[in-house]
Amino acid sequence: MTEEKENGKKKHEHKPKKFGKAIGVDNKTKNTSDRAFMVDQKSVYMHQVSALWSGFRKYIYSGIIAIVFFTVICVFFSMKNYALGYELIIDGEILGYVDDQEVVKKAIDEARVVVANYAGADEEYSKNPEYIRRLVDRDECLTEDGIKEYLLSNFDIVPTYGIYIDGEFVTAVTSEEIAKGVKEEYLKRFAGVEITDDTVLETKEKYTYSLDYDHGINEFSTFEEAISILSGTDKVPETYTVQEGDTLSGIAEKFGMVSSVEIVAMNPNLADGDTIRVGDEIIVEKAVPLLSVVATRTVDYEEETPYQIETQDDPTMYQGEYSVVSAGVKGKVRKVAKVRTENGIVVDSEVISEEVLSEPVTEIRKVGTMVPPQFIRPAGGSLSSTFGTRWGRNHNGIDIAGSYGSSIKAAASGKVTYAGWMSGYGNYIIVDHGNGYQTAYGHCSTICVSKGQSVKQGQEIAKMGSTGRSTGTHLHFEIKKNGVYQNPLNYVSY
Repeated sequence: MTEEKENGKKKHEHKPKKFGKAIGVDNKTKNTSDRAFMVDQKSVYMHQVSALWSGFRKYIYSGIIAIVFFTVICVFFSMKNYALGYELIIDGEILGYVDDQEVVKKAIDEARVVVANYAGADEEYSKNPEYIRRLVDRDECLTEDGIKEYLLSNFDIVPTYGIYIDGEFVTAVTSEEIAKGVKEEYLKRFAGVEITDDTVLETKEKYTYSLDYDHGINEFSTFEEAISILSGTDKVPETYTVQEGDTLSGIAEKFGMVSSVEIVAMNPNLADGDTIRVGDEIIVEKAVPLLSVVATRTVDYEEETPYQIETQDDPTMYQGEYSVVSAGVKGKVRKVAKVRTENGIVVDSEVISEEVLSEPVTEIRKVGTMVPPQFIRPAGGSLSSTFGTRWGRNHNGIDIAGSYGSSIKAAASGKVTYAGWMSGYGNYIIVDHGNGYQTAYGHCSTICVSKGQSVKQGQEIAKMGSTGRSTGTHLHFEIKKNGVYQNPLNYVSY
């Protein structure tokens, strides 16, 4: 039993204790040591965590600063229209900058198609662009068209036939046949006249073409494109003299200018506010064809020739009047002439031959020699009503207001054809002066002549009154020529 207790005690004494308690140490001492060990371990742990956090915090701060800096840089360059792009190099030459390599690829593909069209499908065309990463301004980046134009302008393998006007390059074509054909077709289209067998067509300006390699494919033209280019116009300065009724806008329209602003720009004095006056000379721009067509041809045509007029004096008609005794007839002549036109407008004509087809017939006329009657005032007084429309009706004469019973005289010599009462006019007199002229006198108080009586100019024929439809004492005076009422104020003055 004792042995069992001894064995049991030994077993109990060798059993390990928790929290690092030593075997064979009393409980009080063991508890104190355990607490000290735990505090020491916690301190070490907290120290390690603190050190770890301190280091991690530095990394966080650095990351935040880097992100903020990168964001600021991105925003700045975005606002400035900058982006990551490429410096483009082709055939060792720096062309500029692009923001996308795809733009370059498309330009090369398009250039390859153009080369094949002009040089043939067998013509090999390849480019190996090089790129260097750069920060680029989008506004300064090359476009697809710009790259294509550069590539084609530097492709000179295809033979070029340059077309020149007065030595100035206009366009280019791919063969001599096209260069010849363009001129021939242009002459026919723009001659502006009917082309006959003897018509000679030429250009006013010197048209030449030559084989060279100085022009890129982008300067080539098709047959129709070349004709279209040649049919354009150029503008040259010209002096213009201002005419009656001219305005700056009207002059600009006449010369095909955009507006009067162009005229002011060419004439500094007008910019200071000067106005144009008749006779002023100003500089304008006149549109002229780039290539004019001169046509010389033989023309056969008929032309009328004027007839002569033979006159015979006739004392029974007034001066300025005439009558035709026998009408004249124009003659005819056939002419053959060399006519020179420029863009369809005749600039010169030379008659080669002419044949008279019919002679003109002289016209015979009777011409009046009699001096027209000179009328005098038929009465004293003042003008109270004129010739023309009055109160919605025609007033066929003039009214002369005067005193009752004052003298009315014949305005010219003649024969009395009427003397009596006339409805509306009261006492009324008509005097015939011959050759279609008549005078009439109305509203008279007394008639002093009779029908059929001859009177002299200035002779008293009546006295002023207010008979008939009248509003007061006055003379109604009329003049007729060939039965048509005339304005008496064209013959007498009041």
